[in-house]
Amino acid sequence: MTTESITKIDSKLPLPWLLVCTATIAIALGGVFAKLDTVSATLKDVQSDIKARDANQVIVNQTVALQDVAIKQVQAEVTGLKSSVAELQRNQRFYPK
Repeated sequence: MTTESITKIDSKLPLPWLLVCTATIAIALGGVFAKLDTVSATLKDVQSDIKARDANQVIVNQTVALQDVAIKQVQAEVTGLKSSVAELQRNQRFYPK
């Protein structure tokens, strides 16, 4: 490029217009970076919420497993009691009245 062509370009783009465009781009980029910071903070909150939920889910699963064991124990006890009652009813006829 020659000096003459640079001068023609400079004369076509007035300085206030260049300053306004530069400021607009800088402000827009600042807004984008601010929005990215906000999104990043939100994602960190979501990640911590997910970790807390996962920990709670583990606790719930353990509680359910313990409850299942307790239910099976109670069912076994009820089955034993039913057989004892049935045996008592069968032997009841041998008891004096």
